[in-house]
Amino acid sequence: MNSSVVTRVVKEDICIGCGTCAALCPQGNLEMAWNRFGEYNATESQPCMTDCGLCLKVCPFSGEGDNEDAIGKHLYSDVPDIHHRQEIGYFLSTYVGYSEDYRLTSASGGAATWFLESLLSNGVVDHVICVTSTNDRNKLFIFTIFNTPEEVRNGAGSAYYPVEMSEVIKHVLEVPGRYAITGLPCFIKAVRLAQSKNTKLRDRIVVTVGLVCGQMKSKHFTDYIAALAGVQGQLINVRYRCKSQDRPASDFYFNFTTSDGEERRIHWNDGIAEAWTNRWFSPCACNYCDDIFAECADVTFMDAWLPEYSADYRGTSLVLVRSLLVQELIEQGQGGEIKPVSIERV
Repeated sequence: MNSSVVTRVVKEDICIGCGTCAALCPQGNLEMAWNRFGEYNATESQPCMTDCGLCLKVCPFSGEGDNEDAIGKHLYSDVPDIHHRQEIGYFLSTYVGYSEDYRLTSASGGAATWFLESLLSNGVVDHVICVTSTNDRNKLFIFTIFNTPEEVRNGAGSAYYPVEMSEVIKHVLEVPGRYAITGLPCFIKAVRLAQSKNTKLRDRIVVTVGLVCGQMKSKHFTDYIAALAGVQGQLINVRYRCKSQDRPASDFYFNFTTSDGEERRIHWNDGIAEAWTNRWFSPCACNYCDDIFAECADVTFMDAWLPEYSADYRGTSLVLVRSLLVQELIEQGQGGEIKPVSIERV
């Protein structure tokens, strides 16, 4: 049997389901499918006959490609005035703040939504790839390609739900243009590994946007929290980071909608926290990842879980910058709402 992500990664239960291998397989032999744990895994339509190894070289958990430390060094070590810390990798600058326009409709302070819209409105990119909700009951969230600032605004928010990149990566390979892509640390690492093997991806994905991550969740996490909230009908929509004026930003709630119009909600402190902090429904691969701050991304966004900020229910963002282009955009558009913060606070 030839070696592939299926034999080396999926069977060892360390596939994170990013879909990069399925997008780049020269034989078109790989696709993404749900496993019994509610996670995406790569599957083979037929046994691999070429043994080219490309799927392993772009997999963030196979060990075949560089790790995030080596990738970060290659990408950012020569940037003027760059700094480095073991916990977060390379960084130029760090900020804290929010976007007044997007704060209430975003997961934290709206800085990521503002930045993505700025990339489009300033002509830095032609398209933005990020996660948005669907009307598909079996696939509540997917990666989507946005072409206008309005589409980016409508896609604001977090998704604690499995998604995979195979279709959007194939689109980038087929359709010329300048793309920005958002993702969790392992997904951005996979993009970087793919760029090292494919010149089209290297030329066309010009900005990578990382999201701080402590763990991913299977689709059963959403089912479980929905059951805790009292949902009994067919779930068709979920909003994961809704804000309550009478609670701190850290005590957000999930809002569930069923096919018959029923709505239920549950706050972080009323049941979500137990499942999250005990790592229920987390893929096994998450136990082998130490890249919290998306060290391969040009910019990383996160919540400001600090006492002076989390008390404000509207949310606040921390921003970690590694790219001169990103730093220039943020400094031009901060408007007093985003200000420098020490790396120690980050």
